[in-house]
Amino acid sequence: MRKVILAIAIMMYAALMFGQDKMLVHTPDGMVEVLISGTDSLYFTEDGTVANFSVNGNIQQYFISDIDSITFDIAIDTAVFVTFSIGDQSTGITWRFG
Repeated sequence: MRKVILAIAIMMYAALMFGQDKMLVHTPDGMVEVLISGTDSLYFTEDGTVANFSVNGNIQQYFISDIDSITFDIAIDTAVFVTFSIGDQSTGITWRFG
């Protein structure tokens, strides 16, 4: 049952993650960052207790019971730099979003 709920949650997040670059797997030991572009597949063991993430050819295994949540985030810097000149002087402004 937990496997089905996790699979549905991942599919829902996948549909909503347009523009997201990384997946964050939250476990009791901390948070693991996985780039979505490097994720080849996700599959479960036959008994449904372990999730196997294939990332850049390497398998990362997590017990389903140890996954607290999975969230998605942007991996790029969201700063906008603007430099303008007035006469001989140059001035810069930085805006950060997110």
